[in-house]
Amino acid sequence: SGWYMLFVTDAKGTPSEGTWVEIP
Repeated sequence: SGWYMLFVTDAKGTPSEGTWVEIP
C-alpha cells in the first residue's frame, strides 16, 4: 500500500514524466 512513482516509456523508449500511483 502507499504511493509509488511510476515512469512510463513510449514505443520509442523515451521515458515520460513520473506519475504518482496510489496502491491500496
